[in-house]
Amino acid sequence: MGTKEKMTSIGQPVPELPVAEVERPQQHYRDALGFEIGWLYPGK
Repeated sequence: MGTKEKMTSIGQPVPELPVAEVERPQQHYRDALGFEIGWLYPGK
C-alpha cells in the first residue's frame, strides 16, 4: 500500500474561540450559529 493510499484519521477539527467575556459570545455561537459548547476553561 502506497503512502497516499494509507491515511490516518485524526477526527473532526474543533475550533477554539478565545474571548475576554464568555457568556455573551457563548450564547451567540450556540444560539445563532448552532455550535455545541464542548468545553470551557475552568474558572472563566
